[in-house]
Amino acid sequence: RTQRRTQRDTGNSRVPRAKMRDVALNILRENPNISGAQLGRELGNSPRTGQNILNEFEQAGIIRKNGDGWKVTQ
Repeated sequence: RTQRRTQRDTGNSRVPRAKMRDVALNILRENPNISGAQLGRELGNSPRTGQNILNEFEQAGIIRKNGDGWKVTQ
């Protein structure tokens, strides 16, 4: 579901780098239990890229892990 929305928003299956952060945050809001690998696939990138995004967001304080999955704090 999210992947189709992402493709429609960007016109292709790979999200441009400039838009990736916003799309990733929207995906996390919709699916707080998503894994890094799943996030990467939803963005049309590698599973490792998805994990890197989660790590970056967590270190920057943009997201935090709680009992219900990821919580977007900003």
